[in-house]
Amino acid sequence: LKHFAETVPEEDPVFWICSFANNQHHVDLGAGLEDSPFEKALAAPSCKGVVMVHDSEATTLTRVWCLYEVMRTHQLGLKFDLVTHNGVLTAFPREESPALKVQVPPQLREDMVALASKLVDIDVETSEASTPSDRSMILEAVHV
Repeated sequence: LKHFAETVPEEDPVFWICSFANNQHHVDLGAGLEDSPFEKALAAPSCKGVVMVHDSEATTLTRVWCLYEVMRTHQLGLKFDLVTHNGVLTAFPREESPALKVQVPPQLREDMVALASKLVDIDVETSEASTPSDRSMILEAVHV
């Protein structure tokens, strides 16, 4: 988050961290997805964007809740950033530019290549959830 916070124009950015804010083994969804804590956090006026932290296997992209959050982030028009322990993957231009004097560090380049190879295999139909009913509810919402 330190790397990401350095790219945010706000002096004191606030982060809502799902894994700390919600019991990851039992989330009270209320009446449905629209009442979920995920939706409330994303749709809040104070939400400026979403940061998704990836491990080397991009495990978050195999989880149905995470994919739902990516979809909602896009639908709500929020900024979306991908980060790894090496830094922010989405903070660099698409191509290195001598004019911009931007050099992508080798570790981030490796992370970008690894993530790209995982992106081609994303399929919400094969995504997983700890609770089967959550998965069914999200798949139903995605297919509307």
